[in-house]
Amino acid sequence: MGFDDMVMLGHYLSGDSYLHKLDPRVKVGSVFVLSILVLFADGFTRVLLSGLFAVVFLLSGLSVRRLVETMQPLFYLLLLLFVLHQIAAEGEPLPPFTHDLPLITYEGLATGARVVWQFLLVGCMGTLLLLTTSPTELICGIERLLRPLGRLGVPSHDVALMISVALRFVPLLVQESGRVKEAQLARGSDLRGGAFLRKARATYWLMLPLVVNLLRRSEELALAIEARGYSRGPRTYLKELKLFPRDFKALGVLGLFVAFWAARMFLQD
Repeated sequence: MGFDDMVMLGHYLSGDSYLHKLDPRVKVGSVFVLSILVLFADGFTRVLLSGLFAVVFLLSGLSVRRLVETMQPLFYLLLLLFVLHQIAAEGEPLPPFTHDLPLITYEGLATGARVVWQFLLVGCMGTLLLLTTSPTELICGIERLLRPLGRLGVPSHDVALMISVALRFVPLLVQESGRVKEAQLARGSDLRGGAFLRKARATYWLMLPLVVNLLRRSEELALAIEARGYSRGPRTYLKELKLFPRDFKALGVLGLFVAFWAARMFLQD
């Protein structure tokens, strides 16, 4: 994946698909609810949720290559989770391992695969939300969903703005790391793999300017918000959100999955 591709990681990709046209409140709420279902549902329900994500992905009009490239930073975390479950899980060791050295067990493989599956689904749904929802729509949708909490003193618009900025800083981090690495290589730095100490030294020389650049970007963002007269309190929007039949259909499908999950939980109890 080249530097030009990294610039687009996590950024909104404009389109005219069914998913792009959905109300941001529906998309944000659906991702939140489905994430909870994925984390607490049984295996059969997760299979159905995986099928639902496949259908939604087809409706997004995005390519599999773009999704894989966007999810690439998450794969290292998933690998780490899988390895940790192999170390922590107790059970019957997988041949040729023995009870004296139970590095890999059947229980560890099953638990690790389940956890990776869950977090992969959650990550894919969140990524699809970012790729098909513009920053303005994302802030507006989150703010509208949090607006009822305003009676409890929760500044809904401030919270929505913080969430949106945090999400957008993830691709910015990848972009800045690519620029710093290219600048270091252009100056003759050796960032190739090798001994542990050399890797640690190379990481240090990458992290130092990266942190400085991110702090500078944060200060510029704060100054830009202040220069535009941002202040707390109620505000109006250029585009008022309105639910259409396609939004009600999406909410209906979501309601069916929630009802199915609740019925299975009730029958299991």
